Amino acid sequence: MKTVIFKATDRCNSNCVYCHAIRKNNPVPTMPFDILEQFFIKANAFLTQWPEETLKIIWHGGEPLILKPEYYYQALGYKETICRDTGSRISFDMQSNLTLFSREYVDVLKKMGIQSFGTSFYLLPGVRGSGGTEGSDRYNRQFIRATSLLEEEGFSWGIIYVVTKLALENPLELFRILTNFVPSASVMFNPVTFYPEKPGQVAITPEEFVDFLGAIFPQWWRKRDRYPGVDPFSSLVENLINGNRSLICIDSGRCADTHLSISPDGMVWQCGRSSDWGLMSYGSIMDFSLTDIMNHPQKDLMRKRNAILQEGECKGCRFWDICHGGCPLDALAEHGSLLHKSPWCWTKKGFIEKYFEPVTGVTYQPSSGQAQAQQTLRGETITIPEFESRPPAPPAGECSTEESPWIGPINRIDDVLMISGILQQLVEENPSRRFNLVNKASYRELLEGHPAISSIGRPPQGTVPLCLDYGDSTGPTCPARAYQAIADLLGLATPAEERLCVPWQFEDDPVLRGLIPWRARNILICPAAESQRARMDVQKWEDLVKRLVADGFGVMQIASIRHPHIRGACGIRGLSSLKQIISFTRNFDLIITSHNLFMHAAQLHGIPAIVLWGPSDHTFYGYEGHYHLQGPRACHHAQGCLVHNQTESPCPMADEHCMDLIEVDTIHQTALEAARSHAAQTRTSPEPGIMEGAAWQDFSRD
Repeated sequence: MKTVIFKATDRCNSNCVYCHAIRKNNPVPTMPFDILEQFFIKANAFLTQWPEETLKIIWHGGEPLILKPEYYYQALGYKETICRDTGSRISFDMQSNLTLFSREYVDVLKKMGIQSFGTSFYLLPGVRGSGGTEGSDRYNRQFIRATSLLEEEGFSWGIIYVVTKLALENPLELFRILTNFVPSASVMFNPVTFYPEKPGQVAITPEEFVDFLGAIFPQWWRKRDRYPGVDPFSSLVENLINGNRSLICIDSGRCADTHLSISPDGMVWQCGRSSDWGLMSYGSIMDFSLTDIMNHPQKDLMRKRNAILQEGECKGCRFWDICHGGCPLDALAEHGSLLHKSPWCWTKKGFIEKYFEPVTGVTYQPSSGQAQAQQTLRGETITIPEFESRPPAPPAGECSTEESPWIGPINRIDDVLMISGILQQLVEENPSRRFNLVNKASYRELLEGHPAISSIGRPPQGTVPLCLDYGDSTGPTCPARAYQAIADLLGLATPAEERLCVPWQFEDDPVLRGLIPWRARNILICPAAESQRARMDVQKWEDLVKRLVADGFGVMQIASIRHPHIRGACGIRGLSSLKQIISFTRNFDLIITSHNLFMHAAQLHGIPAIVLWGPSDHTFYGYEGHYHLQGPRACHHAQGCLVHNQTESPCPMADEHCMDLIEVDTIHQTALEAARSHAAQTRTSPEPGIMEGAAWQDFSRD
């Protein structure tokens, strides 16, 4: 397969500080139709001559969406008429900043077979956009709007993140936001390269890029099943551990045979970098066939590069077969010759030896093509390098951990806010009272630092912790509500005040908050639920969102890569920690949710909530003051539906599933009623739910 980086325009609506893709003073900024037509003539001749070959055309730029849909319809017309017998072997992709995407492009893009987009995004102001903070803010808003629209229309997208000097300050935070922002968690980290201007602001060294990746890698390695699309990590695992050899162009050693690039004036170059940097031109598509170009003398020189490096600068390197001296264009830009290794090839070697091998416990053996396990570094004995930040130890209580009872594990993450409130009441009654908590990452971050928690860890051998699972909560001795059931288990006299709290300060990510298209009144929808049987059909959610948007509400959805996007709602990503998720919910006027954590978060913040109930009983689990919409229980399964290991199985009632029997009209009218009731209220006092001493800050809406 031949990949053609097709730069049909050099024009762009952005002015990214690290970009070299826009050539100054180009007399032909957009490819004329006669050159476009000539390309398809040459493509048809090439595919006719080589019946086993295919062409992948990647629309690039500049910004390809500056070209109107009519341009792409014209390209499709050339393909269909000129390449009648070969067009099935031509495919299209697109690399775009997405900010110009609109529904007028959908038809032609789908006709071209484009299903996904490569794009880029930068969190810090002043890097992408028209310049300055204001330009970045405008750019980001357009980008968020476009990605939501892409998802509504069934396209996928992934981010290529260019690591500059500005990105080195907090790699883990950057990783957290990006992997939760992109629906598929598809993120590729690349260093900024060939940047002679403003080196202090933008350029980084290979050593800095290695340490940037190294700061992220242990976190990714522990959660690699959740984030399978993060590169270069995923590719290295495939190459070094799984033995599946698949290399990107800069590492393949074969790019002379696989890549071309065409600029708007019809000049053919080695690749996108070649065109951007003005290096390695092969002449005009108007003058030469694609076969002539693939046989150009400069390509022959590139083909000899492997043998020269193997006997020279790269001799004896155990990473040769996964690097091949790196990108030839990097070598040409640095040394003026293709026959050197890339100045960036050390990043692969340095990262593998400094971070990959110590963290994973494997050593790459090129003779076998696979990494061999070092058993002494497996499992719990893997040493995590010193760069990884660790959470501080919880404050010690007045009594020793041996004297404090152990509680946990907590089976329902939804219950943590209730548990925190109950523990707070217990320690208020008896300031010396403490508990030890069985460690689990999902709720550790919420309870760490709680004045009633003496330690978080593993209980001593033989200790039987108190399990905070109240089961199906049936029977004559069971309290009438979930809060009271947990209070009873922990020894708080019932009936107890149903108070929720957290032992930390609410905070928002100001960058993320600035990206959201707030309106005068804003609704958060939370369709997800741990159990399939507690979820309402996606189409019903989309019908509801359509009505709410028509009513003038801003509708946002807390999105996860594991749950479907609700079309019409703005998907909020970048919130990976439970603290951030719970904090962020306080910015909304109304929450519409299934029975999940957000019901408790609404109660914590004193926000009106409409809670949708199916098999669960709102009189046991819900809060007074919320709007409870209970689906009709249409079967005999209702009483034990969410217990006895049935939580992940589909509902046997199919279309008669009780959650789907809740009418959208009912939800919509309840939302309007709740909004009218809440409209006159303003937040004029500190927010509820934060323990004494935590500050409160009001965030006014745009």
